[in-house]
Formats: sequence, C-alpha cells, structure tokens
Amino acid sequence: MKLTKRLMAYLLALSLVLGLSAAAFAETDITTGSPWLASSVQGAVKEDTPTSLKDDFYLYVNKDSLLSYEIEPGYSSAGVIPQRNIDNDRDISALFTDSEPESSDAKLAKDMYDLFLDWDSRNAQGVQPLKEIADAVEKLSSIEEMSEYYATVPYELQAILPFGFAPIVDYNDSSAYIMAVGSGALLLDDSAEYGELSEFGALMKEVWSEFTLYILGRLGYSEEEAARKLSNCFELETALAPYILTSEEYNEPDILDKINNVVSLAEFEKMQGNVPILQVLDLCGYERKENLILLEPAWLEAFKGIYDDEHLTLLKDYVIVHSALGFGEALDRECFVKYMESTNVLSGAEGLLEDEQYAAQYAMNTMYWQVSRLYCERYFTPQDKQNVSDIIHKVLNAYAEMLSGEDFISEQTKQKAIEKLDNMVINVLYPDDWTEYLSDDLSFASASEGGTLHEALLALTRSETKKSAEEFSEPVDRYKWSGLLPTTVNAFYDPTANSVNMLAAFCRGELYNADMPLEEQYAKIGSVVAHEISHSFDGIGSQFDKDGNYSEWWTEEDRAAFDAKIQKIADYADTIYCWDGTHINGSIITGEACADMGAMACMLHIAKSIEGFDYDLFFRSFAELWSYLRSYNGFLSRLKDEHPPEFYRVNATVQQFEEFYDCYGVEEGDGMYLAPEKRIAVW
Repeated sequence: MKLTKRLMAYLLALSLVLGLSAAAFAETDITTGSPWLASSVQGAVKEDTPTSLKDDFYLYVNKDSLLSYEIEPGYSSAGVIPQRNIDNDRDISALFTDSEPESSDAKLAKDMYDLFLDWDSRNAQGVQPLKEIADAVEKLSSIEEMSEYYATVPYELQAILPFGFAPIVDYNDSSAYIMAVGSGALLLDDSAEYGELSEFGALMKEVWSEFTLYILGRLGYSEEEAARKLSNCFELETALAPYILTSEEYNEPDILDKINNVVSLAEFEKMQGNVPILQVLDLCGYERKENLILLEPAWLEAFKGIYDDEHLTLLKDYVIVHSALGFGEALDRECFVKYMESTNVLSGAEGLLEDEQYAAQYAMNTMYWQVSRLYCERYFTPQDKQNVSDIIHKVLNAYAEMLSGEDFISEQTKQKAIEKLDNMVINVLYPDDWTEYLSDDLSFASASEGGTLHEALLALTRSETKKSAEEFSEPVDRYKWSGLLPTTVNAFYDPTANSVNMLAAFCRGELYNADMPLEEQYAKIGSVVAHEISHSFDGIGSQFDKDGNYSEWWTEEDRAAFDAKIQKIADYADTIYCWDGTHINGSIITGEACADMGAMACMLHIAKSIEGFDYDLFFRSFAELWSYLRSYNGFLSRLKDEHPPEFYRVNATVQQFEEFYDCYGVEEGDGMYLAPEKRIAVW
C-alpha cells in the first residue's frame, strides 16, 4: 500500500547503471534448483529433463505442457492462467469491434477506446500536455510557491505529488472511511532497493533510466539537464528511503501495528508543518474528519525536513521526473512504443500487441465499470452466477466443519471464527445492480467530435475525484463491490469488508465450466475460492473480526500457536532454492502459502464425503491449474511478489497432506516426501 498514483517507472542516473545489462543475467544456471527444478522458468525444462511423480510432482504433470508452450508476442508468460488472461483480453477487445454501443455508458467506453487509437490527434499533440506541467513546475521559485501550486491548481492538472493519500476503510471502524497519508512514489518501488539492489532492481535501473532520459529529452531538456534531474530525484529518494517501510515489511503479519497510526486533525496540522497535505485534500473536496491515519510517521518527519527552499530543486526534479514517467503511455505514438518496449524488458515479453488490444486494455483500465458491465452482460448468465455461488457456500460450510474440529485453538476462538464465516459477504462474478458504480456526471468529447485522449483523462480524473470525495463522507457499504474488477482474471478476500470476491473473468475456459468433472472443478475453481476464504484466517486476515474491524479476537495462547505455524511456513520456504544463490523469501510468502494449504485442506475435507472421489484427477488438475511458463525477467519479478512461484505452490502444498502420499505411494527418500513432524498443518 503506497497510496500514490500508478507507479509507471523506476529511476537511476545512467552513470550509475553502466555495465548492467539483461545479457549478464542470461549467464545464470537456472537448472540448479533444490529440491525441485524451477520448471516454470522459460528454458529450465528440456526434452531430456527427467521426471518422476514421486520426486517432482509439478514437473511430472506439466512437463509436456511446459515444452509445448510458446509465449505470445506482447506477453511474458504462457500456461493455463496466462491463456485465460490472453483469451480475456481478446474477449474485451471484441466488445469494441463486434457491435456498436447502445447505452450511454457503452458509448463512453467506446469513445475512450477510439480516442486511444486516434494517433493523428495524439501525434499532433505530442508531449505538450506533459510539457505544460513541467513548465509550470519549473517556474516555482520558492517552497511557498510550490505549496500554493498544489493547494490551488486543479488536481487533474497538477504534477505528480511528492506524497500520497487515499481514502480507505477505517481499520478500527469498518463502517466509516478515513484518510490515509503516506510517502510518495519511489522510483525503485521498494525502499529496500536503496540499500542493496536486487537483481531485478538492477534491471529496473537500466531500463527506466534509458526511458526517463528519452522522455525528458522530448520535453526539451539537454542530456546533461536530464541526467541531473534523474540524479536529483534519486538523491531525494535515497534520503527518504530509510524512513519508508520496505515491501517485505508490508507483507509481514504485524504490518497493521506499524501503519495504523491514528492522529487527530489538530495533531496532523502540526505534524505536516508547511507541507500542504491537508490543503490538497481540501482542493479535492474531501471532508476534514476528526482523525487521519499516518502510515509512516518517520517519513513525514524526514520529508518535512527537506520540504524547504534549500531542497526546492530536488523537489521540483522529483515531481517532473515522476510526471514524465507517469505520462509515457498516454502521449504520442513514439512515446507509447518506447514505454511498452521498456515494460516488455522488465516482464520478459517480446514484441507488441495489436493497437486495438492496447486500446481495449486502456478503455478497461480507465472506464472500468462501464467496460465491466458490457463484458458481464455479454459473457455471463444468472445461472453461471448461481453455479459459482453454490461452490462458495459448499466451501464455507466445509471450513465451518474444519474449524469445529480444530484442536490447536480454544472454543472461544473457534466460535468467533465460525461467526466470521457466517457473516462473510459473498460477491460472485458481477454486481446485481450496476447503477451505483457508474458516474452520472462523466462526459467528454469523442474523437469524431474533436476530443482528445488528454481531455478525456482530465474529465475522468475530475469525475473520479468528485465521486471519491462524496463517498468519503458517506458510511461504508460492506456489500458494495470494490477493489479488483469483474473483468480481472483473479479472486480476492477483503478483510475490511470480510468479503470473498470471485471475479467473472476467472470463471471461464480451462479454469471453470459447469461440464468439468467434479474433481477438476474442486481442484481449480474450488481451491481458488477456498484459498481466498482462507485469507480471512491468515496472518493479516485473522486480525479483522466478522464486521471487518481491526480487532484481536484470538486468545493470546491461540495467537501464539498460530504464529508458530506461520513461522514454520517461512522457515520451510527459506530452504527452497530456485537456483544456486536464489531462494524463495519465506518472510513475504507466508500469507499466500498459508492460504494454499488451507484451501487444499478444505477441498480434501469435502472429498472425504464423496464416494469414489478420484484423488489422482484432483491432484493432477491442481498441478495443471498452476502450469505456468515465465520469462526469466518475469520470474525475477515474481520472486519480489508475495505469491510463491508456481512449482512451489503445487509441490509444497500437496506434500503436506496424507491423501497425496496414499494416492501415489510417496515414501521417505522421494523428492516429494516430507516427514510428518515437518509438515505444516495450518488447518
């Protein structure tokens, strides 16, 4: 949670990255993993790579698929879930090419699509929208003028802010919103990178340094001026990084204790000093409530110390650089192509998609609810919604039975856990009523009417800011959809709403259809639903009660016992090497690994009551679900993520359960064997 505008790029001056290149990474021997091959990395599996069901279940099930996959141009991975994403992109593109829009909402989405493709207009405008922002910042001659700029210039016309804010559900009172304030964007994304660069951090430096210099050059800065701005921006961030929580810290179970710093409005006015945070919130129309959450108090104190005339040049260069990077996708064609080529290097993708595919993605990412409605009305029926809902309720009932039989937690904690299940909000596929998700006041000129993409984005920002400020003053509706969209191939659990959200785009193709064998349904859609529900009892989710309030409802003894199990997950993951010198970071994957294990326990609990259940089909289908081929750079990025690599989340999950050993006769000495005393039975 960084609470900043979308981070488009990362920085270092070119002089700091000479000698680091993607070619150097290719020298790594990716076939030295232990105890399993990192077979989801492109190139790790060969025709002659030996397989054994009892030594590496993931590889045994998926070898042929991994060898057959070809990563499509413009994408960085292939596999069951990646293919669902690719097919989903095509489904969304078809919304704009197969028929003409009928409703006003559909027309707005189509207009944004057309404006993205209006290269004549975009090329004629060039980098002028960005240059106007940079020129306005360059004219600021004092810190007072900078504060005045951010307090008075319309929000949609401003440069990227040097701090972040967002209205969130109050952790302590889930019926109300509270404003959270935190640090601005870091060009290397993770503050830990400013101490010791990771391999992926070094790659980001190289890629985004080149892109940043290009954009600044297009704005009219000389090579020397551009390099100086990059260096100044990095100097400012280096000074602030020690006071900003790392990505690893944000994934630790005690993160809420660190960030839930509630301060009164009066206290915050004193704490912000001359930094115009409250003034920007006033400008955006947000009500001044009694309290705020200051995510990183040490950051604000450090930032206040450099928000002065002495550091004005650094501050100006920071906001110009971040604004330049943030505009890369929406400028002329040359900028857009260079931006996409840069992101491709980081993800490991090669080649570009068709313009129409990018336009559809852009329309979805900006006009998200309008496109979501079109998508769901075309591709889903009420019966689909009912089928998935039935599976979710079956999983909820299974968890209640499992919790009732747990012996490591007290009756008091068990009852509260079951109450949490009983009060869980279930969002299936798409909202029942679309009207409250759409903006009545949003309008902009289409391409045929002489409108431009830039003008449409300004109108969209104005509308979204106004709607956000209005909602901020209202009570929280736990039943309202928020977060990821129905068009996203994903699912999630929201602890502040105590809701499980199974999104429409995930429930298609190889991931789910009503004609699948029961065992395959349970291994795929069932395990994903159970995974998300398990998050309500993981290191973070277990700190929220049935109403979504941050509350300790566990006994002290129960919490200690649970924490010991979580630590066991981290310790085990730390022993898994993807290749020599690169191991899985156990401290950041505990939540996801815990949810994987909880999901497997839940589905196996259900299987016990089904006569003739085909465990072989179930386990193989689970391994197929995570059949994934990633580029090397894409895999490096994955190692920074809280989700474990796919080969790990299959092998390390199934080896925890006796049903797997019984099904395949895995014994001591086999690569898939884990001694009973070392197994991590979280639930």
